[in-house]
Amino acid sequence: MDNIKKPQRAVVLDIKIETDTVEGLADKLRDIAVRIDLGEISGPNGISASPSGSYSYALSKSDTPTHAQYFEELTKYLAVTNKAGGDGK
Repeated sequence: MDNIKKPQRAVVLDIKIETDTVEGLADKLRDIAVRIDLGEISGPNGISASPSGSYSYALSKSDTPTHAQYFEELTKYLAVTNKAGGDGK
């Protein structure tokens, strides 16, 4: 297979969440969404902890690729991985 890298969008948030319950996980996800809306999660990384759970994150932001560039790269990537029998991951 060609040495083609899986495309990545301009803004990527990697999160690791640890909680005691599934409900706690949902609470942490809501907390993260609110904090992003408020501009409190702006990168590049951070940690939040409470008695019910914790999370750590890494945020990367770039001006590129644009929406159109991403889908152009994705189309090329999928064409190569599909030819090679890859799963596109």
